[in-house]
Amino acid sequence: MTPEASLRKFFLIHDINGAERKYNFAGFIDMKPASSSMSIGELQCPILDEERFFNSPAAKESSFALGMGNTKVLNKINQRYVPGYDFPNLVHPSFSGYRATIAMGKGM
Repeated sequence: MTPEASLRKFFLIHDINGAERKYNFAGFIDMKPASSSMSIGELQCPILDEERFFNSPAAKESSFALGMGNTKVLNKINQRYVPGYDFPNLVHPSFSGYRATIAMGKGM
């Protein structure tokens, strides 16, 4: 997990929820977590093991936002997980562009 990119996604979700409650942030997922949680201010966010999480029933009921920019890793995740899971498009509430001119694909 890239901490900076993951935190950016966390704060984006926080900002989206501030405008309209849409998401319940449940934690971070990592291939090999070094710890079981991450502190963000006073909030303790769990860090879940990737294999264990995706093999649990909770995974099918969840949506995911990826906190990384490595294209090679994103392609690997895309092949492995995207077909069976929900990756919503996250748009910051301050976005002021003309939405009708933007084509949104599957979120990642």
